[in-house]
Amino acid sequence: KLVGIHIKGGNAGLTVDGLASVVVRRVWFDDTSGGGVLLTGKKASLQMSDTLVQGNRSASDVEGGSGITFADGARGTLRRVRLTANERRGLNLFGVGSFALAEELVVDGTLSAPKDQDAGWGVMVSSGAQLTISRGWLFGNRSAGVLVQDARLRAEGLRAEATLPKAADKTLGVGIYAWGHSVVALLGSAIVANRACGAMALSGAVLSLAGARVKGTLPAGNGETFGCGVRAGFKSTVVLHAVRVQGNHGTGVHVEGQGASLHASDLVV
Repeated sequence: KLVGIHIKGGNAGLTVDGLASVVVRRVWFDDTSGGGVLLTGKKASLQMSDTLVQGNRSASDVEGGSGITFADGARGTLRRVRLTANERRGLNLFGVGSFALAEELVVDGTLSAPKDQDAGWGVMVSSGAQLTISRGWLFGNRSAGVLVQDARLRAEGLRAEATLPKAADKTLGVGIYAWGHSVVALLGSAIVANRACGAMALSGAVLSLAGARVKGTLPAGNGETFGCGVRAGFKSTVVLHAVRVQGNHGTGVHVEGQGASLHASDLVV
């Protein structure tokens, strides 16, 4: 159990693997060189609350640096946790069986890696992992507020706002990005003032928005004229119910590519 301490510098702030279960309350993880918190393996678990994970950097030029990582089946709960100014990924889940429940989560200011200027994802869920968010704010991250790649996300009361383009080439800046064999469902959420596209599904993903607002999307910084509210791309499905898509720079709802489909009801554009 870790309570009321400040962990600064060195390698990863906290590493949990094997059969370990850790409780973290009121801890400040700050300026480590290998990521803030790393959990690995099916028996690793974490209960974290009222904690700040800040300014954690990559151990090498292109790897590591996430604020919190759940890998290869690790599980946990995050309550009133803020992840700010970490490199590459704020919150990272990957691998079948990896799961986290996050309540009142804040992820902001995630940075691209220094050498390749890539990533900067606020939240990344991939390779069979699952994440559930109940009330969250994603602000000023890079590339995407949330990237879901061959994984699952369910969120209620999520606000994805002011995502910036990737530092390397000024592309993306998407609020919610579902890719591959992913299922993403958002209820009562707001996707505001992002770049390129507010919410986007590509390459077979299924994206559902209900009771949501998508507004104020701007073009990416690379000269593209995109700035659409919602996009359904190649072989993807977008389902919209009671959604308002307004005030975006480009098309409100954009459907393109072989096998792309849109199902909408009570839609305001």
